[in-house]
Amino acid sequence: MAPREGLPFVEFLGSDTVELRTTSGSGSWKIHRKLLESKCKALESAFSNDFSESTSGQYTFNETTHDTVARFIEWCYKGEYTDVELTPMEVPQPEQKKSKSVESEPTSGENKTLQAHTLLCHLRVYIFSDTYLVPELNNLAFGKFTAVLRDMGKPNNLDEQLAVIDCLSLAFSKLPQHDTLPGWMAQYAAWCLSNLRLQQNFHELQLEYEDL
Repeated sequence: MAPREGLPFVEFLGSDTVELRTTSGSGSWKIHRKLLESKCKALESAFSNDFSESTSGQYTFNETTHDTVARFIEWCYKGEYTDVELTPMEVPQPEQKKSKSVESEPTSGENKTLQAHTLLCHLRVYIFSDTYLVPELNNLAFGKFTAVLRDMGKPNNLDEQLAVIDCLSLAFSKLPQHDTLPGWMAQYAAWCLSNLRLQQNFHELQLEYEDL
């Protein structure tokens, strides 16, 4: 199957590849240059113009997480990216013995925790696509991010509250003021204000950003 709304495989498989890497990870990924050009002209231009990337064939992201770049490349080829289950905010829980029937399906509490962990994943993809001007990926990440919040409802546990506050901080610090998502999140925060006010770092965030 060809990348959704993109080039057929036969049109880019014969093109050269370039490497994408991050300062936060040791590995790198190769991507067909013609595919990259069709998906993200801002990145491809680094390899076309008189920059070091044009001779090295490598582009290094300084402020993008390793997993976010991996999801961008996955989206380039598949038209979709994989949700994440864990983020650095997760605190490992002790293992509990369960019967096979219970173990096969996550509890509602586990589902809530998983929702909290996926928020930063989608937000980072959204910020990446805004920075590098990839509107299709931007729309996809927006839909995924807002769907998780709608499904979550009000953040009732600590994991959810901290995840939402982290997302508010990241969105307001990294996205332009006119962007749609900070305004959407401000409305969400107003709706669940009593829940977020349970955490001191939300009060600090309100002092920093008047829209909250």
